[in-house]
Amino acid sequence: MPLPGLIAAELRRWIGQRTGLLFPDANGGYVRYSNWRRRRLDTAVKAAGLPRKVTPHNFRDTAASLAIQAGASVVSVSRMLGHEDPSTTLKHYAGLFPSDLIEVSNGLDRAAKRAIRMPQQGLAAIPVPTIYRPNSAEAPKLGPKVEQSLG
Repeated sequence: MPLPGLIAAELRRWIGQRTGLLFPDANGGYVRYSNWRRRRLDTAVKAAGLPRKVTPHNFRDTAASLAIQAGASVVSVSRMLGHEDPSTTLKHYAGLFPSDLIEVSNGLDRAAKRAIRMPQQGLAAIPVPTIYRPNSAEAPKLGPKVEQSLG
């Protein structure tokens, strides 16, 4: 999970000299979801005047939408959320990703104009991106879940 520097600094301060669990229950053990939800989340939601239907999953959706708004790619958001396949991320969050079709059109237009200005080179003047076959030795490593979904 990507952690902004501001949050990481605050978390380091919070951790201090603590050992063991970062957020233990009142007895120092693991927090049980039902207790945390009832004692902490529901209390905080009520104090903030938010609708009662706020769930921990809403925080996950918020993290995803903030990452997309910050310019994260589908693959990055997929990794962040632990989705096995980036298509799962697209199914849930496609409407939040900016449409880049105008930028694609502009890029194609620039490439065509470069080719027209250099008739002696023609299509050779257009840079060709490197294409990697999935699982080839040269391909950049994307992580096991993403690589599995692409292969």
